[in-house]
Amino acid sequence: METSRAVRRSGQTFSELPRRDWDEQLQDYVRFIEKHNRVPSQYPEDSEERMLTFWLRHQKASLRNGLLLPERVEKLEKLMPGWSSPHRVRPSWDQMLARAVQFKSDRGRWPSAVSPDDDERSLAN
Repeated sequence: METSRAVRRSGQTFSELPRRDWDEQLQDYVRFIEKHNRVPSQYPEDSEERMLTFWLRHQKASLRNGLLLPERVEKLEKLMPGWSSPHRVRPSWDQMLARAVQFKSDRGRWPSAVSPDDDERSLAN
């Protein structure tokens, strides 16, 4: 709905909007997880983050309906094991530990649960 309003304000039609390549969207999703140590939320003010949530939801629906190409399933499984779970895809405990250790190595301290930075708080928790 928000997207359709934005399109109307821009004067473009949906067919005139640039289409994003599927592989680019997959890479954007993976980069988001790596950068923020969490999966995208459907509730933030950032529309790009919301779009990532809806993109993965669409992939899950396509899989359930038998419409997702096998090579795409393979790519998703390789980059995000467990992606098709009805639950959120979360980094494993070992991955989070490795990120926390890397944080300490880079900054000389452990991540803080009271940091103003969302990513650092998430890593601390």
